[in-house]
Amino acid sequence: MFSDLGQRFYINHYPHIPQAAFGIAEKAKPGERHADGSKIKDHGWITRKQCQIIEATSQSEEEIKERIKLLIIHKKDTTRQAEKQPALELSQVEQMVRDAVEKALSAVAPAMPESQRETEAHWIARQAAIASSIGNAEPEPEPVRAKPKLSGIQMKKRLNKEQYGAILDREIEKWTNRAKILGIGEPIFKKDGRNIDKRWIAQAEKRWQEHLNLETAVKAAQDAPAPAV
Repeated sequence: MFSDLGQRFYINHYPHIPQAAFGIAEKAKPGERHADGSKIKDHGWITRKQCQIIEATSQSEEEIKERIKLLIIHKKDTTRQAEKQPALELSQVEQMVRDAVEKALSAVAPAMPESQRETEAHWIARQAAIASSIGNAEPEPEPVRAKPKLSGIQMKKRLNKEQYGAILDREIEKWTNRAKILGIGEPIFKKDGRNIDKRWIAQAEKRWQEHLNLETAVKAAQDAPAPAV
């Protein structure tokens, strides 16, 4: 991308802004200045979340490059439309859950005891309620915490911003992938745009455990010996 822009453009970093992935700076032409009188113009930055959205919703590397230039240089954010997906009605969520579970159970239903089939039906209703609560979750308010005073022996080695950013990226990637598997949409973030809302994670963790429990139950039923004829 920078090769296409030319030698006057170069990457810019913002260590004081954790959510900024990178930015673009532009040198003025030799002997000239930018409109604001400066020799170097900062066009601004793109956030890590915007990078992820652009990568996930683009068809090619060329499209990724053009959308990043549009956002940073021309201030045309194509990620907003990708974020605003139409909300599903509760009835649609319930039907999606029923279809998915009934499809998984249909192959093993003859070998599954009646009591277990009733348990799975109860699970379907619970999954619909959980999916609905996750979809309607609102970002939690930012708590005001006093900074603890630690002595020298209590001080722990602090992570630098790159290490902290890498940890956040792994957390976001993990829950984004799980959300896709569960069909519950993208994670909900706090106002800082980098940390996933804790209430969303709490609901998603319950949903993920239910998903793992169902997989275990289905596998056990598949592995069970067929009933004697």
